Amino acid sequence: MQPTWLCLIPPCIVIICTFLFQRLNQAIICAIIASALIAANGQLVMALYGITYKIWQQITNIDFIYLYCFLICIPALIQVFIKTNSATAFTRIITKKINSPTLVELACCFSSCILSIDDYLSILTVGNVMRSITDHVGIARAKLAYLIHTLSGVLVIMCPISSWVAAICVYLQQSGIDNTNPTALIYADPFLVYIESIPYMVYSLLTVFTVLIIVTKRLSFGPMAAYEKNNQIIQTSAQSEDSGSPWGLVIPLIILLGSTVVGILYCGGFYLFGGTHTLLEAFKSNTQIFLVLAVASIITLLFSLLQALYQRYITMRDVGPIIYSGFHLMRSILIMLFLISILSSFLKNDLATGQYLAAMIKNTATIEYVPAIMFLLSLTMALATGSSWGTFGLLLPIAVPMISSLCNLPALTNPTDIPLLYPVLGAIFSGAVCGDHISLFSETTIMAASCAHISPLVHFKTQLVYALPAIIGSFIAFCLMGVLYVYYIQALYWLSILSAFIVCITILIWLNKKYV
Repeated sequence: MQPTWLCLIPPCIVIICTFLFQRLNQAIICAIIASALIAANGQLVMALYGITYKIWQQITNIDFIYLYCFLICIPALIQVFIKTNSATAFTRIITKKINSPTLVELACCFSSCILSIDDYLSILTVGNVMRSITDHVGIARAKLAYLIHTLSGVLVIMCPISSWVAAICVYLQQSGIDNTNPTALIYADPFLVYIESIPYMVYSLLTVFTVLIIVTKRLSFGPMAAYEKNNQIIQTSAQSEDSGSPWGLVIPLIILLGSTVVGILYCGGFYLFGGTHTLLEAFKSNTQIFLVLAVASIITLLFSLLQALYQRYITMRDVGPIIYSGFHLMRSILIMLFLISILSSFLKNDLATGQYLAAMIKNTATIEYVPAIMFLLSLTMALATGSSWGTFGLLLPIAVPMISSLCNLPALTNPTDIPLLYPVLGAIFSGAVCGDHISLFSETTIMAASCAHISPLVHFKTQLVYALPAIIGSFIAFCLMGVLYVYYIQALYWLSILSAFIVCITILIWLNKKYV
């Protein structure tokens, strides 16, 4: 169908309904129904056929089967870490004999880095283990909630073996980035495109930098300063050492990373595995990233279960509940992923929302401001919905066709032919993570507040001002990237990043002096 303003209705339904009723999956279902009706020109029977066809496409897509397998195995692996106390034991080793507030906060940061395979794992483990330690040295619980929450999302999206990577690759594939589909917009491996976009996740880079500056320089401002000033040292009784072994965490993570790399090289035809490609060529030639991630997660989960059984941390009766707990942990996300994939297909293939927005931007704004616009749009959407994954699934299938249309490029274009591709992807990833981070409705916000034993509203108020320097710096970076990349001055990428860091640290210093 010819794209019209009606194609904007489904995304608006998702944002408005989620903001008003806090029911993301129900909002997506409403948007799917609206999309089907719009695509069928109001014919109910055709709309029902369209929805049924899209559902059948998702059920029979082998890549989605691999994805769901990965997203069940990783949470089950996390449950093994929790059941065997291996994550807790690892964190306690890091924090052993650390008594100063600065070192304790740095230990929180380091633990979050090690556990960045999953944001839930990071928040739950670091929050619960470090709370007694931070209480003992006089660190406010609002500060603990800020540290564990801030680093969980910004690190997990930059970790190539995290629980997020498979879903991101699916969203990229749905947006038209594929090296197995002859009708794709951009001929490239979604996983490699994701890897290439990591340097453009400016909010994540600035946030890690901000946290380190705040911790090492002991900066304190805004509502957080009031909580830290009024904080009293809470004397906590010493906790008994957990029986878990840190190797129960370290070895499976090494296996997961190693099997993922080996799988990519094998599927990419690396010469050591009988192929003809070099190391870099094998990474670029891989077309089975979802199969690789699924197999790697199954191998790692089986090893962890066998290791736990051998060491008698669990029994055979625990295996079933562990796997079910992993599924239960991801159940709502799996449902959301299924629904958002159907909606994304409607937006990209039936409603042509990306092409319509491209035409609007051509008439109302210049192309160099697209990264900054996408950053603000994804930030707003994630802030309203509390879901970074939902934002990925909604915006990527709109943004990639839009950029392709703005550049007037044919199908099967190489990523190098679209200068703004990586800045736009980085802007969407940055805005989604940022909006999820500072949203009062986010699951991770509630989880971090719960682990720190404070109210979600207190956590929301205390961390919001701390996020402002990274938000402002990211916006400036994407404005500069858009201008530089439109004129093919990619070599000046570091100029935009350097400018963002300077702005970020300037605002931090100013806030520390003025806003106390």
